Amino acid sequence: MKETPVVWPQVLGQVTGQGAGYRFAGETDILRQAMTEEGTRRLEAYLTARPKLSEAQRDQVRELFLSYFHSEDAVEEEIDLPGWSQGFVDTMTDRYFEDVELIRNIPGVTVIG
Repeated sequence: MKETPVVWPQVLGQVTGQGAGYRFAGETDILRQAMTEEGTRRLEAYLTARPKLSEAQRDQVRELFLSYFHSEDAVEEEIDLPGWSQGFVDTMTDRYFEDVELIRNIPGVTVIG
């Protein structure tokens, strides 16, 4: 599954009914919070120069730029909770992805990412 900053434009398109191809003024707002200022500027310039990219290609570009220009300040911090071993977290993660697959197969449900 892709990170929220990568798929945010698709979420906006689905929620508003505008569709995946609609360009929202704030489509990089969440990415801006997770990336360096230079990375965001370069991403926006790259996407602006390539308006004919498909949504899948735009997702790949956002994902690639996020991997190279992520902000260290935005990286999740590790939280140590009593009773939460790495094994427990791994089990919960596996169950989460199993649940997502069940949800994905419900008629009328659209899973983005």
